[in-house]
Amino acid sequence: VLSSAELISRSILGSLDAVTAHLAEMQGRRVLVLISSGFFTSPLARAIAEATENALHANIVVNALDAAGLNAPNSAPEAYSPFAPPESTFEKQLQSSQRNEMEDVMAELARDTGGTFFHNNNDLASGLREMTAVPEVSYRLRLSPANLHDDGRFTTGQRVPA
Repeated sequence: VLSSAELISRSILGSLDAVTAHLAEMQGRRVLVLISSGFFTSPLARAIAEATENALHANIVVNALDAAGLNAPNSAPEAYSPFAPPESTFEKQLQSSQRNEMEDVMAELARDTGGTFFHNNNDLASGLREMTAVPEVSYRLRLSPANLHDDGRFTTGQRVPA
């Protein structure tokens, strides 16, 4: 199961990199909308960091929408099987931890690239509108240092002993 989950996650990250590379070639403001119910990422921290770096270097904002929506707890497992034992507190914590881990990568991609993360909401139409809307405010900052040399060194005006 873990091997299969890792293979699927690698495939998702590979697709994300391919779309990022394609968007990088386009002009204008680029936003990538990632719609997923989350994916397994524990052994893929480096691949996730590379995907984030690729998006940042290409000036691509990643907006993420959690397709799982609002996760309602299963309050009556006995309704499905009278022989099923009730979930223990540990099992509930484990499921919650797994769900959070699967969501975390989407939240991090959105946060680290300046995007938004739409989650814990079943109104997916509203989420899609939010993910694809032009932001109300945007800023463009530019730095033009006066003391920059031809070789790229910056002089602060203070002498530094050689």
